Amino acid sequence: MLSSSIPRGLDDSTSERSALVVIEDAKGGQPAKVTDKKMAKLIDLTKKSDTEKSTEAILQIVQEETPNLLSGLAMSNNRAIARSIEVRAYLNDEVVFRQNDAPDAYYTVLRGAVSIYALQSSATEESGDEENNRKEYGKFLVQLKSGAGFGELSFQGDYNHTPRNAGIVSDGMGLMESSVTFEEKPGDKIGEGGNVCILLLIPEECYMREMYALHASKNKTKEKINFLKKSFLFSTWSMDQLVKLAYAIKRKDFEKGGLLAKQGDRADNIFMVIKGKIRVQISSESHLTDDHGSKVGVTNKLVEIAELGENDIFGLVEGFDNKRKMKRTGLAVVATEVYVCSLSQFTAMVSALPKTLMLVQKVVQKRKDWEKLRTDYAKAFQTMKCSLPNNATEMSKYSLSKESAMSESELKDLKEKKTQLFQFLREARSSYRAAVTKIKAKNHAQAVKELAKAEEQCRKAMAIANSINEDDLKAQAQDIMDEVIEQLKVQTTRRDGGEVEEEVVPPANCDRSRRGSVTLVAMRRRTLSEETSEEVRERRMSETARIADERSKARVKKSFPEIPSNPLSPLSPDSEDSRQLSRSNRRRSIAELANKAGLKEEFGKLDEKRRGSSVELGSSPNGNRRGKLKNKKEDSFYKLLQFPAKSSKPTKPESLSPSRRGSAASANEKRRKRSMSEPKSSIRKSITEAGSKLMDKIIGK
Repeated sequence: MLSSSIPRGLDDSTSERSALVVIEDAKGGQPAKVTDKKMAKLIDLTKKSDTEKSTEAILQIVQEETPNLLSGLAMSNNRAIARSIEVRAYLNDEVVFRQNDAPDAYYTVLRGAVSIYALQSSATEESGDEENNRKEYGKFLVQLKSGAGFGELSFQGDYNHTPRNAGIVSDGMGLMESSVTFEEKPGDKIGEGGNVCILLLIPEECYMREMYALHASKNKTKEKINFLKKSFLFSTWSMDQLVKLAYAIKRKDFEKGGLLAKQGDRADNIFMVIKGKIRVQISSESHLTDDHGSKVGVTNKLVEIAELGENDIFGLVEGFDNKRKMKRTGLAVVATEVYVCSLSQFTAMVSALPKTLMLVQKVVQKRKDWEKLRTDYAKAFQTMKCSLPNNATEMSKYSLSKESAMSESELKDLKEKKTQLFQFLREARSSYRAAVTKIKAKNHAQAVKELAKAEEQCRKAMAIANSINEDDLKAQAQDIMDEVIEQLKVQTTRRDGGEVEEEVVPPANCDRSRRGSVTLVAMRRRTLSEETSEEVRERRMSETARIADERSKARVKKSFPEIPSNPLSPLSPDSEDSRQLSRSNRRRSIAELANKAGLKEEFGKLDEKRRGSSVELGSSPNGNRRGKLKNKKEDSFYKLLQFPAKSSKPTKPESLSPSRRGSAASANEKRRKRSMSEPKSSIRKSITEAGSKLMDKIIGK
């Protein structure tokens, strides 16, 4: 590198008219001169003191060279960045920074190019292409040219920055740009003296303060890497390979009905679905025939093939079936966000990785088979609507998934393993529940056996989940095993006669609204566990006696209420309790009250009179009504007992229609005459009066 902040060798007499960057040849050659007026002017402006710097002039050059770098920032942020930026020049093959170095700045390529290299990671798929590898720096990932930025992956919003995960080496001018000329002197090695790369640096402090938030949201390299990790195709890729692909993809949005690619267009890109859906269609040609079987024309029919959702890829078949034109049409079913990658770049990366290439080829073959089935179906049934049925994507295995890259035998084996996995999880949960039951019964030895069995089932489930890459199911088994191991330690100690100090802590997976009750239950259990057997027996006996006493009092109170002392007592006509007691209980209660008051004889006479009146009124001796008087006549004695009688209100003719008023009036008149001529009304009246007097005596005594 020529300098840390100001390039060494820059001629102080440099002017905009004749800008010369003088490079000292480190290998003994004579200095060479690179002419670039704009770069020389920018270097000259950035090396001045803060008071002499012209931020407006610096911003003008930066925005002309890298228009996207500062876009979206306020002018105050731009000026602060302009006062802090540095410009450095690097010779060809010179290291900008190495892997695992601490991050110091964010870099942007102004002139030339740089290459990203990374030391080979273990347990990842290796590329067979070693042509561009520099053994000292690691594996070549990607080349970044003018306008590209790098170095943001190591920066974190909380300032807990991570080391550089790759190294950067200068490629000099890369592809020789027309704006740069070389002036070599005799003795220079060809292209070496002037072959430089010029980088713009934004120091760490300035970058984090002024543009980290916006710039991170714009570049979203980490977000791209996290997206790629979700796909099974890239599960064996190292971080270096994921970074290389992340730099190659760009985000693009499509509105509902937007056309991603049209059948017949040039196949240039593949589309990775971030959010939304893509409908894949194929225009199928079929020949029209007459009654004699002769061809009379050609018709095109649009056949729906599939709908691709999140983490799926459209364009794989064209890329790996050597098709130069799109054989399918892609439409956005809803508003869709995708990452777009050059087809040539993607195929080159995948082709260098044998395992990934094999998976992609299997996916492509299954998609082609399904497409043939769909198009043949459309040709055979020309008048039938060939729309995609429900769940057809899953049935056809057209979507990008692990199953879509498996053979029939592999799918069968996967199904068997998943069945075993679910069985082990069920057995683990069952054993854990059995252990909980034993713990409640304080049978710690049996609880330990059940917990050990649950732990064994969890380990088997985790082994199977790990073999088929089912991370979610593996996490479930791990959660169960963590709980099992914790309980196993406690119960083993108790089985061996040791003391265990339990902490009353609400479970982490418990709903927040239930944590209070869970804590109280835990405290109650701990209190009970500290009691001796004698204390437990005494407490249970006292609780049993208390409950029995309360039930006995309730029965006595219900059967033999106290003598009422006021009109609002339970036996008062205005009391709700008086309406809730059955007739037999009410009669028994009043009989008991009359007996306590010394009025048993009077109550007996009144009861006999009541029974006699009931017989005369057409009821049986036990009080059950029958015949025409049912639900029409109330026994007067039960009025005494405050049992609510059913009222018979006359119908108001005014509330009826004119056609019914006459019949209603006639019915009311008949009801009035019948009540006046009732021969037993005097008997009921006398019984009611006698009953009232008896109640007055009972209450008085």
